[in-house]
Amino acid sequence: MRRVLLVAMLVGMTVLGGAQGPAAKTGLFRGAVEGPGKLPIPNAYVLVHLGEKPDLVVTLNPETATFSVKIEPGVYDVLIAAVGFSPIAKKIEIADGHTTTVRVQLKPDGKYNISD
Repeated sequence: MRRVLLVAMLVGMTVLGGAQGPAAKTGLFRGAVEGPGKLPIPNAYVLVHLGEKPDLVVTLNPETATFSVKIEPGVYDVLIAAVGFSPIAKKIEIADGHTTTVRVQLKPDGKYNISD
């Protein structure tokens, strides 16, 4: 009886331990958003279109306007924009275990006169 119980416990531990499945494949997407003079634009936003899934809005560091996010491997359309600047659309490729880096310089669009 002890042997049966021990075998059942070992099988249960093996099944539960393997229930998580393989680790999800991801790559790292990172970058920076700059304006004239390579100054950071902390109020910019980065939107990654994930196809069938909801779009991903990437949070930027408010001081450096840099970002870093893990994404499943694939090819994605990215929109980078900020109020008062012309937006930029890019296509990026994320590979499993690799880092894709973009450094974008937005140009003032001249449509908005932002003053203090």
